[in-house]
Amino acid sequence: VGKWSVAEVSHWLIQNGFTDVAPAFETNGVDGPTLLTLDSQDLRAELGVANLNDRRKLLDQIASIRPEQK
Repeated sequence: VGKWSVAEVSHWLIQNGFTDVAPAFETNGVDGPTLLTLDSQDLRAELGVANLNDRRKLLDQIASIRPEQK
């Protein structure tokens, strides 16, 4: 994930049911390292994910692929 390109992030979003937000991630150049740092405010204000439930689902999916800190 930490080395994913913008295209790989877009592919991951589409595979996980977030097809409608993938274009915004592409437009904003969200790559793997950036994806791992996103928070609810980023999703809402910068990427246009207005629906709270969608933001929570997406943040849960991001958390599930985040490498564990040692």
